[in-house]
Amino acid sequence: MKTRILLVVLTWSIVAACTPLTTPPTGSATEAGASASPAINEQTRGELQALLQKQVSALSGHDQNGYLATFDPDRGALRRCANEAFDVASRQGVGAPNQIAKIDAWGSYVRAWVQESSGLRRIFFKKIDGKWEQSEPKEEELGG
Repeated sequence: MKTRILLVVLTWSIVAACTPLTTPPTGSATEAGASASPAINEQTRGELQALLQKQVSALSGHDQNGYLATFDPDRGALRRCANEAFDVASRQGVGAPNQIAKIDAWGSYVRAWVQESSGLRRIFFKKIDGKWEQSEPKEEELGG
């Protein structure tokens, strides 16, 4: 049991290390060069939780393409970190999906605080071509 918990913490620590540290944009979403803010409601929360479940299912099934399909293809560094997390999980296993504690709009993104065994981790999501993907703001969207 301790080994499984350690493996889950290690896997998510790698992903957390690759999560950007950002501050909210100083202007409006349109000033930051982004589209309209996404709706923040229980449906959004459910869709994002389903995406986290899809990531865990892909990790558990050793489905690298399925796992990477949940990440924004335009964010190379994020995808490289996801590849590292996949490699670790394929050797050490994966636990249950983490639960979303809070969500809010951040420009054209949804910023989610996800409960992990070590505390809360912030993850950004963006709706691309009608589906949610884990993403991160571009440098020009940081507003500062």
